Amino acid sequence: YPTPHFETEMDIAKQLVHAGKEVFFLTCKSYFQTCFVNIDHQKIICDMCQSKVEIGLKELSIPKNRIIQFPNVPLYHTESFLKEKITSIETLKAFKYKGSDIGLAVASSIISIRRDHRFDINAYWQDLVRGINTAQMVHDATEIIFEQIKPDAAILFNGRLIENRPFMRLCERSGITFYTHERGGLTNKYSFIENSTPHSLERIKKEIETTWQNADINKEKIGVRFFEGRRNGAQQSWYSYIKNQKKG
Repeated sequence: YPTPHFETEMDIAKQLVHAGKEVFFLTCKSYFQTCFVNIDHQKIICDMCQSKVEIGLKELSIPKNRIIQFPNVPLYHTESFLKEKITSIETLKAFKYKGSDIGLAVASSIISIRRDHRFDINAYWQDLVRGINTAQMVHDATEIIFEQIKPDAAILFNGRLIENRPFMRLCERSGITFYTHERGGLTNKYSFIENSTPHSLERIKKEIETTWQNADINKEKIGVRFFEGRRNGAQQSWYSYIKNQKKG
C-alpha cells in the first residue's frame, strides 16, 4: 500500500516483534490481478511495491519462513457468468462468494480509484472482472493459509478493498480476532481497531461519544482550534485542498 499504510504496518509489526510475538507476513508476488495501488496490474508498479516490502521486512529482520505468499487457487467465475449475474452497480454490490461480500469490495475499490460513485459497469468492466477474480482468489487462498498457520490474530489495512475484505470476512467466520488500521486524524497518528473497520458507523458513534466523555477539560477549545485550522488550510491529516489557494 502507499505511504503511510505500509509504514503503519511496519510500526505495528515492530511492536509485536519486540513484545516477543511470532509475526507472519502475507505478501503478494504479483498474485493479484488488480489491487488498490495497481488497478491495471502494471509490472513496474508490482516491482516497485515488492521492492518496498522486501526492504521493510529486511529492516525488521523477519525470518524468511515467516514471509508467506498466497497459494495458487483455481478461478471459478467465467466472464459469461459475471455478465449474467452483474448488470448494474447495485447487483455488483450485492454479489457474494461463499458468504463474503466481494462485490461490495470491488465496487468500493473502483469508486475510490476511478473517483466515480455511480460508475458505468460496462465502462469499467475489465476492472470489475479482475476485481472479482482477485477477491475470490484471496478468499480461497486465505482459507488454506488459515488452516496451515492457525493464527491467533490478524492485522490488515481498513477491510473494505478487493484484496483485504475477503480476508477480513474469513477472520469473522473463523473466529479469529482481527485488527484494521487506517490513517488517523493527524499526520503522526493512525487508528487501530479490534474486530471492526474504520467505516463502521456504529463503532464510530461509540468512539465519538466515549472520546468526548473522557476528553480534556478544554475539549471544546481544542475542537474549535482543529476546525478553524482546517478552514484556514492547515495540513492536519492528509491533503489540504485550500492550503495554496489565494486568500479572498
